[in-house]
Amino acid sequence: MNMELNFDELLNEPNLKSFARKFLWEMANQLEAVQGAFYITRLNENNIPVIRFIEGYAYHIPETEKLEFEFGDGIAGQVAKDGKSIYLENVPPGYLTVMSGLGSSSPNYLFTFPINHNNQVLAVVELASFKPISQGIEAFLSTHQHNIIESLQKLINTHE
Repeated sequence: MNMELNFDELLNEPNLKSFARKFLWEMANQLEAVQGAFYITRLNENNIPVIRFIEGYAYHIPETEKLEFEFGDGIAGQVAKDGKSIYLENVPPGYLTVMSGLGSSSPNYLFTFPINHNNQVLAVVELASFKPISQGIEAFLSTHQHNIIESLQKLINTHE
């Protein structure tokens, strides 16, 4: 697998939502993913760590809704709690639905991974696909972790 992200563009994104949008778009295109979600770690109103949805790829929630998971809740929350990736094959039909103007279908594969720095989860990313998501993504993320974290930290610090 020969994945490349344009880190110059990511480093110059003006805000966290545009960074997440660009990151998901690049990852989805490289991996042929059909849906994605980007969550950042925050403390909720009760000072409990949660991951909060900030951007999606072929996935949308209304601006008036907040999608968040406590650490340990659901797959994304479990990844946030453990700081380790989860790769599912044979995702049950109906668990996820991808819709287009031509119809809808359920992806077979789900790869959920954390973006970690100093033993803390900064963000969690979920990617769904009809095709297997290459195992090489872990090596790619490890190789480019510094650039991803640098971009992300700059924007998290300025995010409201």
